[in-house]
Amino acid sequence: MGIGYNFRCESCGHTDRFFIGIGFAAEQVHQETLEKIRAGEYGARWQELLAQNPQADVDTSYCMLYCDDCHLLERGMDLTMRLSDDAEGEKETVPYPHLCPQCRKRMEVLCHMSPDGWYRCPECGGKMRRGSMLMWD
Repeated sequence: MGIGYNFRCESCGHTDRFFIGIGFAAEQVHQETLEKIRAGEYGARWQELLAQNPQADVDTSYCMLYCDDCHLLERGMDLTMRLSDDAEGEKETVPYPHLCPQCRKRMEVLCHMSPDGWYRCPECGGKMRRGSMLMWD
């Protein structure tokens, strides 16, 4: 299941559309992502964490990644890792360190966008406001 968001710039009219979540291919995407982690495609730290915690849960749903520095918003995979239970039965959560491809600063994972949420327009720098949304599966 997922959500689609439409955005429109208040200044220049530029539009963007983002689809987040994961649909019927969830299990296949999950297994492919685990293999990529084991192969080191997401870095040595993630490879090591998964090797040390083979029962870890990895969030492979698609989300929006936002850079607060340069205001880039793009679709990506969450990749938060939930490690094995500790003595109290709690799972340690380790967020994946997504880096902005433009400025190399850390990006924030957005799993949803509030109706009053906005980001900077990639065309003019104006405010991109959330418009309609849809649910998909």
